[in-house]
Amino acid sequence: MKYIATYGLILAVVMISGCPSNIFSTRPPERPRRGETTNVETVKQPLYKKPDFKAEKKEPGINPVDARLALARTYIDENKYNKIPPILEEINQMEPTNREAAELANQVYYRIGLDFYKNREYVASRDALSRVAPDYKNAKSLLASVGLIIDQLADAHYKKGVKYFINEELESAIREWEKVLSLNPGHQKAAEDIENARQLLNKIKKINQQPKP
Repeated sequence: MKYIATYGLILAVVMISGCPSNIFSTRPPERPRRGETTNVETVKQPLYKKPDFKAEKKEPGINPVDARLALARTYIDENKYNKIPPILEEINQMEPTNREAAELANQVYYRIGLDFYKNREYVASRDALSRVAPDYKNAKSLLASVGLIIDQLADAHYKKGVKYFINEELESAIREWEKVLSLNPGHQKAAEDIENARQLLNKIKKINQQPKP
């Protein structure tokens, strides 16, 4: 009788609280069907999503340029300079004459170029510093220093390629001259020498492929 009374009390509580009558069932809970979500499911949002300019303009009270400037300043405070260039590009598309964006661009590209310079990634440093106004800090002199280093490296690789070529190591010579072009795409002599070396290699391969008498 004691157990019957206890069971009756539990059943009454269940009915009053509105819980389903099968609360004591041993069957496992059904999984949500495809397309359905549960209350504890979380939706992952991207850290930065490329915006829809037209949609933003329709929403009252939202200035897309100001929103991006605020995001750029946040990234600067967090030293996440590599995340800012895409934002500046978007601002430039919407408002090319924005003065604050231009000032931020100088600050951001100078910092990126300086970091590349310290890591001896001179081509990347040159590309970043070339987007900075010459009168911003020491950007002009720093860019000149980077350009001088690149010219010296290109010259060293070119001379090394010539030595390989003289020693009939044509493939090694081509690799060195390709490094020259990666540093200085306008190096005409390196481009011509690569073409000549490749033609010579093809002739040698054809000769070697001919059947021996």
